[in-house]
Amino acid sequence: MDRLIERYMALLGRVRLGEDQKHLAYEVRSRMLELRYLLRKVQLLHRRFAANTTLALEAPHELTPLNEIWLHSEMVYHIAFRIWSILEPGLLPFGKRFKALGVRDVRNKLVGHPEKHDGVVARTFLIAWDGPQIKAVRAEGASRRYMDKGLYTNLREFFAAFEAMLAKAEHAHPGEPADSAT
Repeated sequence: MDRLIERYMALLGRVRLGEDQKHLAYEVRSRMLELRYLLRKVQLLHRRFAANTTLALEAPHELTPLNEIWLHSEMVYHIAFRIWSILEPGLLPFGKRFKALGVRDVRNKLVGHPEKHDGVVARTFLIAWDGPQIKAVRAEGASRRYMDKGLYTNLREFFAAFEAMLAKAEHAHPGEPADSAT
């Protein structure tokens, strides 16, 4: 992820941005750093949890390692979605068509607006091999739509989309730094 952030910052030096676009571009950078921190935190807690399965039996009203993983996982989705919401609609000249459907769907249908049409309101959480899964446990007969594939799977898709966006933008804006407008 550090290399993606470095490449993103180098790209910003080659693209002419308006004042609002500069603020959004630097917000993406700071959100990527937040995402890096939270992902490392989730991975650390996940390893600890996997090594000590009795943590699930701790009191649910306390901030247990399981609850911490859940909290940080939801925060990851909010932050990744914010990055997506800046890049995907083309608010920056190089982000249009940024596709991260796993992040978008988990954030919108499972975390952010589950009460809306097609959302999932049952509040469940599962620790799986490919990371935490939001609302993966559902009642029999409940909709299987918007199943969380796992935090790590969704972030791999997100980072692959970010990488593809960077590669396309680097090709379109090679070498020379933008003038003093950046």
